[in-house]
Amino acid sequence: MAKLTEIAQAAHVSPATVSNALNNRKNVSRQTREKILKLCKEMDYVPNPVVRSLKNGNSHTILVNLSDFDRQFYLQLIHGISDFVDAHDYDMIICTSRSYEKFMSRSLTCGSIIIDLRCSNDFLKKKAASGYPIVTLDRELHVQGIRS
Repeated sequence: MAKLTEIAQAAHVSPATVSNALNNRKNVSRQTREKILKLCKEMDYVPNPVVRSLKNGNSHTILVNLSDFDRQFYLQLIHGISDFVDAHDYDMIICTSRSYEKFMSRSLTCGSIIIDLRCSNDFLKKKAASGYPIVTLDRELHVQGIRS
């Protein structure tokens, strides 16, 4: 799988030109765009979703933090959330309290559903204050940015 810079080298253009061509911007000629798109296909180029989310500010990924995966309730909940995110062209990451803090980042996820009392209230309040959307299903926190 090729990187954007490798496509740029093969096409003898700048990485910015490759990006502009892939984003269908008007400042790239039809001939150059076609050349770049052909190279992308030949070299198996796939845009990096993390880089794209950093650039446009939306990862289209929801974080779901669960304390338990064993019970039928949680499986039904996961299925319901999965149906919703699929219908709205989003993705979903499921994690436990061991790793939720590292995934609650705008570069990785655009919001979280928290169903784990081990998640720190202080941390959740701090994230909500920074504008990160959170839904809690296991507690009520009367803080702007957190829905219970």
